[in-house]
Amino acid sequence: MILFFCHYSVCAFFSFFWLSLDQHHLTINKHT
Repeated sequence: MILFFCHYSVCAFFSFFWLSLDQHHLTINKHT
């Protein structure tokens, strides 16, 4: 159970990180 929770939080963190990164790239592309 703990392992599953850790895996889930890591996945959530990475997806959140990827999403913010994507948003950042979108804003940069909009400005150019």
